[in-house]
Amino acid sequence: MNRTQLVDEIAQRLAAQAAALPKARIEAMLSALQDTVTDSLRRGESVTIAGWGTWRVEKRAARQVRIPNREVVSLKPTRVPKWQAGTRFREAIASGKNLELASKDKS
Repeated sequence: MNRTQLVDEIAQRLAAQAAALPKARIEAMLSALQDTVTDSLRRGESVTIAGWGTWRVEKRAARQVRIPNREVVSLKPTRVPKWQAGTRFREAIASGKNLELASKDKS
């Protein structure tokens, strides 16, 4: 699913719940979420959305890697984003149920 398909899917789900929003507004909200998470990670903060997952930044040490059929290359230390799925999200994927149904089963 790409970004356009995601916006379309969200628009359809909101329309089905009588909470319709224009696709442009959904796109703006998705952009705001992306920008907010990116800015927080850039500052070294983690972002957690309960039930869905956590984004965080990890430091990757300098290391040497071998490119197949070539020489060894040195890589500088860097910071990389990591995402860890939340419990409710993992359970929904493992069970094959919709996320909404998985949360209702827990109650």
